[in-house]
Amino acid sequence: MTQSKVILFYLFFVCASSINAQLPNRFLLFDVKSGLSQNSVTCFFEDSKGLIWIGTQDGLNSFDGKTFTHFEHDPMDTNSLSNKYILKISEDAQGYIWVGTAFGLNKLNPSTGKVNRLFIEFEKERKFSSSIYDQFAFDKNNRLLLLHKTILYSINTSTLETKKESEIVSKHLVESINKKDQYIIRNDSIHNLKKPHQHYEIKEYAKSHTISKVAANQDFILFYSENKKSELDVFDLKLKRFIEPIKVTSSVSSFSIHEDNSIHIAMKNGFMALKKNEFNTVISFDAANPQSIPSGPILSTFTDSKKNLWNGTSTSGIAVQPSSFSNFTLIPSIHKNDAIQDISLREHEIITASNTGIY
Repeated sequence: MTQSKVILFYLFFVCASSINAQLPNRFLLFDVKSGLSQNSVTCFFEDSKGLIWIGTQDGLNSFDGKTFTHFEHDPMDTNSLSNKYILKISEDAQGYIWVGTAFGLNKLNPSTGKVNRLFIEFEKERKFSSSIYDQFAFDKNNRLLLLHKTILYSINTSTLETKKESEIVSKHLVESINKKDQYIIRNDSIHNLKKPHQHYEIKEYAKSHTISKVAANQDFILFYSENKKSELDVFDLKLKRFIEPIKVTSSVSSFSIHEDNSIHIAMKNGFMALKKNEFNTVISFDAANPQSIPSGPILSTFTDSKKNLWNGTSTSGIAVQPSSFSNFTLIPSIHKNDAIQDISLREHEIITASNTGIY
């Protein structure tokens, strides 16, 4: 299951020209008392109309900046969500919201609240009362591509007709950062679903690596394996082979690769940045510098439009490094041991997921 987390909304306020003017100086608290269905948030998504969709372990919420609307699972109502544990949220080209849960996939009409439930093999899945739907994306024809129990399916988002695309066992479905490419990772190869002629053999690599995390852009695919925790492996899509791996100094919490090929790696002992195939930053705690990055694991990382670097820590809050400074400014957590699991941007708001409440 996806580790639970909660969203904090940090709002920007424009003020003087000091560095602190770039940082939030006020928190707005939203929690169960404010209308959220549950504080244990599993995922969030912003749709094309600006609504924030928040998945929890107990239902789905939409948030317009002021109020929450709940979408719940009701066993007696087939027009409600198929399960209360929300794992992934996305939107198709027609504006429908798709919700992956611990038991079933759902197409939600945000205007009416009506839900269509989808199952690949309902009778078999019902016996176990659990069937995770959390790996899906949309292709150029607005079909939903779903990786379910290692098999790839396509779903017509209008008719809901489901088709098995391949019998071949697949492990991961990953979309490039610019959403122009989608890759399916199989036991022996990589396939570009948007460009069928592009496929790459990785049979020998897959034999010796237990792949747990994947990220991609237009040039590279990064792999992190549970049995090879000292490195990130880099597959060059132009050279069609693996190139020199990126050595890391501890186990990796998360990583991302951007369109300019810069790579950010959040680790249990700090943060690494790679640009143009050379490390330009290796950041870790410095006891002699009160403005260093905090000690302990870095769980998430984000770079905003002004190139400020935001690092989510496991216990201290958010450490922000402005683009023109080497030191960090710490935005401390309101609650003790508040783990910052995810960081994103919504217009002028930094959205941060932690494990204690919604701010």
